[in-house]
Amino acid sequence: MGLLDQILLEKRLIYIDTPKPVEEKRRVYLNSYLLVNFGIELENPECVNDEVLQKIDALLSLNVPSSFYESPQDTKYFSCEELFLEQVFSYWLGYGTPIKRIELFPKVIPPKCIVGEEMHLRSYRIVSKEEAEKALREAASNYCAYKRPYSDIETLYVNELAKEGYITEEDTIQCRDNIFLFLPRFPSMMKRLDKKDLVKYSLDVFGDIPPAPKRTKTYQYIQAHKILSEAIDVVRDCPLSKRQAKLFNKLCKVYKGHKGKETNAASPYKKLNQLIAEDKIIEAADFLAERGSILERNLKYLLSRAKDDFQVSYIIDKLSNKNPTALFQILSTLSSDAAGSPRTFVYIAHKKTVSYVETKEEATYRKSVLPPYILEQVKILLLDKICSYYRSLPSLGKIYLSEQFHKVAIPVNTSSSGRGVDVLPSGSRIPFTADYIRTFCYWHGVRDIDASLAFLREKDFNGNDSLGMDRVLSWRTYCSKTFGDDALCSGDDTSTDGAEYQDLNIAKLCKRGFDYAIAAINGYGGKLDQGKICQGLQIKENIDTRPWDPKNIEFQMNVVGNSLAFTGFAVDLRNKEIVIINMITPGNRLMGRQQIDMCRRYLQKDYLYVNMYDILSCRGSMVDDPKDADVVFDAEYQSATQKVIRPFDVDALIALVNEKPERN
Repeated sequence: MGLLDQILLEKRLIYIDTPKPVEEKRRVYLNSYLLVNFGIELENPECVNDEVLQKIDALLSLNVPSSFYESPQDTKYFSCEELFLEQVFSYWLGYGTPIKRIELFPKVIPPKCIVGEEMHLRSYRIVSKEEAEKALREAASNYCAYKRPYSDIETLYVNELAKEGYITEEDTIQCRDNIFLFLPRFPSMMKRLDKKDLVKYSLDVFGDIPPAPKRTKTYQYIQAHKILSEAIDVVRDCPLSKRQAKLFNKLCKVYKGHKGKETNAASPYKKLNQLIAEDKIIEAADFLAERGSILERNLKYLLSRAKDDFQVSYIIDKLSNKNPTALFQILSTLSSDAAGSPRTFVYIAHKKTVSYVETKEEATYRKSVLPPYILEQVKILLLDKICSYYRSLPSLGKIYLSEQFHKVAIPVNTSSSGRGVDVLPSGSRIPFTADYIRTFCYWHGVRDIDASLAFLREKDFNGNDSLGMDRVLSWRTYCSKTFGDDALCSGDDTSTDGAEYQDLNIAKLCKRGFDYAIAAINGYGGKLDQGKICQGLQIKENIDTRPWDPKNIEFQMNVVGNSLAFTGFAVDLRNKEIVIINMITPGNRLMGRQQIDMCRRYLQKDYLYVNMYDILSCRGSMVDDPKDADVVFDAEYQSATQKVIRPFDVDALIALVNEKPERN
């Protein structure tokens, strides 16, 4: 299945190049097969054929590799010693080969239901060539509107769209970090960059300036050198910090044979520090507002020194309304800004999400602290500013908004890493009512992926609690049955084609005092940029069913990343909600504290203080019936004539969030 097909399938669209008609009996069989096995209904079932079935099977995989034990529930019938010995003997006797279970202790395990009654119904539509072309052009336009770097999967999609002509050199790329991706194809885009972009690019690619020599010079390495050499002469001037100026001068020395003459004379921070020292808060706000986004980056610094409500309102009023995503990010971090509470700093480095949690000492002595009454005032002012921005945009006409968008997060600078089946923006929540959950991970063509679950209490998110082995369900702990039968694992599968599952009894885990379960995977046999790796979750009414059942998949992420660690989602056990995390993180072969820290911001109770429902409701007049709408926001609604945007159409949501007012 090609990448363009994958893009369409994520939007619930199926394109068949040369549809081959099938007889009526075959059509009935194929439609029934799709419904029973995958929970898929076709909006136009008369167009079904065998190619449709093949594409759906490639997406949801009816058959996946077997796990070490067939089902997590099977381990209930083994003692801790038996589980340990079977794993050790399998490792020992199977060393050097794809390791599968060697049965030392045969058990009579009660038969399971073959299939469960649960079904997640999904509606797909088979589209014509013209409809597919239109959908791909829209996707390309949406990707150009991103204001954050593409993830590894998005990079694959964008390269394919550019190769097929859906992205051209005339298109405006909103994120300058992404322009480097297009430079080999469209060299003229170099003129859109400035000097600090070039410094950042060199650091991202080579990790050093001047670039560290490599014995094996790959194509990408040579290409990056060529881009830097050509771009130095055409990039725009801009204010540089002292370090940026020093590094740019080094680049000039490497590629032009003479040291550059850049300085930090135009840096605004000297003047800012002088104004703050003189207690001139209003003047400092005016000074920063005249210099673009620098006010947003120093907002807390300035607000923490404001003397009264007037100064707070004045500073917020000076914020530019041209970039609402920056305002979203400010809002999403305000709740961790209380005095004495450790803050979590999250940023993107080399397409990995990195976090740092303050120590108690750092939290106690920091100066940029906002009192609670100022925090509330700022949140109200920012929300009003954000909503006024979207009300000023061109109307979408009549819109229908399903209630689920209240739980859909604003897709801001999170660098989501996985795409796949119904993957919502990071921070979104999916409510469920069942008593059981089965998490899964399966892979092909890569060795030994480890799936782990970390169980945490609310108090564990203070940044100081270590992640003990008694909190983690993984290959290291499953044989000890730390959680009894309340959380079970199918065992450690070290094969090159394998699967691992974990079963959770929600009510009993809550009785044990746990509030959250965080699901992550780690590449024990190598990085997560090989083969095919999928992580996701199934909702289960009956836990004694076959381990793999694609018709009840809630969502599935295809994981690609140059790292050993990926954090997929968390489960809010008390509120019965799945929280999407979806990020490649720096890490090693074992689940660690840093992977847990990634989740802090998304598990905060007020992370959805502003959500997609709030934003989209500002864009037109609301209607109660989707048939009356010009634009429908719903997961399942299908229409060949109306525009439909789903909560997992992340690229479309990003384009709406980043949309700019029309110029006069």
